[in-house]
Amino acid sequence: MKPSFGAIALLSSSLLTLTEWARADVSPATIDTGSATPYTSGGHGPVASSDGPKPPEPPAPTTQAHWYGWQIFLIDAAGAVPFAVAAAAKSSSAEVPTGVLWINAYLFGGPIVHIAHHRPGVAGLSFALRLGLPILGGMVALGAGGSSSGDSLADAVFSRFGQGMLVGQAAAALIDAGIFAHEETPIAATDPAAARPREHTRAFSVMPVVGVAKGRSVLGLRGTF
Repeated sequence: MKPSFGAIALLSSSLLTLTEWARADVSPATIDTGSATPYTSGGHGPVASSDGPKPPEPPAPTTQAHWYGWQIFLIDAAGAVPFAVAAAAKSSSAEVPTGVLWINAYLFGGPIVHIAHHRPGVAGLSFALRLGLPILGGMVALGAGGSSSGDSLADAVFSRFGQGMLVGQAAAALIDAGIFAHEETPIAATDPAAARPREHTRAFSVMPVVGVAKGRSVLGLRGTF
């Protein structure tokens, strides 16, 4: 029995359809490679993607270092210079008030500046340093000093003790202004809304005042509220 021409055509059409369907099923255009994890050529593991999340940037600093030791230097100089001038001129009438001014400016000038910068703890440390270091310097000089042939024992003792106190005072002033007078202040905000002053806020500031007027010394505070 001979196969009919229609059956042969139907069988050929079916085979052609199956072949085209198989080719379309494995076509590269239909393969989803977007979710595949890339591997190295050796097949040892996935390759790290360069498009991953970046590490967060460190936060911007909110404070900055500030040194206000020059204010302490000015007060110490304002108290010491008048007394040095009066002592050099041998003016007994001026030595007493300028001496009182010098002592008060030395003992309280640095602590007042620290308090004005809202640092009461450093102010207490400054006062203790200014009071104790000259005494320590005088005792060290007294113990290390030799005998003086031209002066009496009392004069030699007071001279050596006074010299040691001066060295201690200078060291205390340098330590106070050079080391203690450092603080961290907030950086001004760049945002206009953040930089706008808040309502119901008042400014407060304190400034030390040192001076000599008509034979008397003046040491105090001047504030704005």
